[in-house]
Amino acid sequence: MRAFVISFLFALAGLGIFAPEARAAGASPKSAAEPQVLRVYNWEEYMSPDVLRRFEAKHGVRVELETYGSTEELVTNVETRPGRYDVIFPSSYTVAYLRSKGLLAPLEKRNIPNITNLDPRFRSPNYDPGSRYCVAYLWSKLVLGYNATKVARKPRSWTEMFEPQYAGRIALLTDSRESLGVVLLMMGYSPNTTDPTEIAKARDFLIARNRQVHAYADDSVERLLEEGTVDLVLGWEGDMASLSERRPDLRYVVPAEGSVFATDSLCIPKSSPNKLLAERFIDFILDAENGAQLSRELLYPTPNLAAQPLLPPAARARQIPSDDTNHRLFPLVDVGTTVLSLYDAAWERILEDHRSVRRPRK
Repeated sequence: MRAFVISFLFALAGLGIFAPEARAAGASPKSAAEPQVLRVYNWEEYMSPDVLRRFEAKHGVRVELETYGSTEELVTNVETRPGRYDVIFPSSYTVAYLRSKGLLAPLEKRNIPNITNLDPRFRSPNYDPGSRYCVAYLWSKLVLGYNATKVARKPRSWTEMFEPQYAGRIALLTDSRESLGVVLLMMGYSPNTTDPTEIAKARDFLIARNRQVHAYADDSVERLLEEGTVDLVLGWEGDMASLSERRPDLRYVVPAEGSVFATDSLCIPKSSPNKLLAERFIDFILDAENGAQLSRELLYPTPNLAAQPLLPPAARARQIPSDDTNHRLFPLVDVGTTVLSLYDAAWERILEDHRSVRRPRK
């Protein structure tokens, strides 16, 4: 999906306070009338414009928000466009990959005092021990979204997506680890398997059912459900919760096999030209009021412990899964470059086959 840029501009006094940082990063000196620019690269519809405006006003800067629709798009652009971004929002397993490639800058915690607001459970994840490179932003789990007027009963299993009556009426995500992870769970395997045979079985399962899949969509599959193009989707709970508020007939469930969950993090690319300002932005996001606003607007659970008492009851209820759901949630973890290449190769085969079987006949 083509990324777009949203810019917010505030002409405020005292803009020269960040000039030393810019010179230290090798940037050309800025005049007193020219605001510093912070370039933020995030998922679509995953940030509050109001929070960005307040950050601009507080620091006398301009924020440029560019968005992406898949993990693959994020990784490709971070790797091929050094110096383009100051803050990025990778999912947990992607953090490990970017770290292994030396693409992330270590954080100066003294510039992020609000890091103490994080729930201790999120302060030292296995993909980034000690939160050395990133801090948790929001988290969520994958769910099965469905149109209750088209689906006769509440789905109990992921396999129901692939029943004959829904042929051509389902959508999965374009992210290989997420869609293949759910299929692996459905087949009784770990969503983090390193077994080439199990990965191949998940690949072949989807290839055999590609005619039933309307689309492998980016991070907006819920739009296909809302438009009536499909009846069942694989999507993130926050997006589906927002959709269900607008359309009570569009619901979601965690099927019996369980699901995967991921934490999205705030990270600074090693090539960022504005590292100090990026750290100030991360600290601003971790403020309790700002964390609560983000969770209220986006309907994703927040790892910000200080923000949680500021949330309405319905939002607080999403913070901690029930015991029944909790034991069925599995984190996506880094599987290493070699195994990741197996997932990538399997996914390319799936998408290539899907393009072939869904291509309109002349």
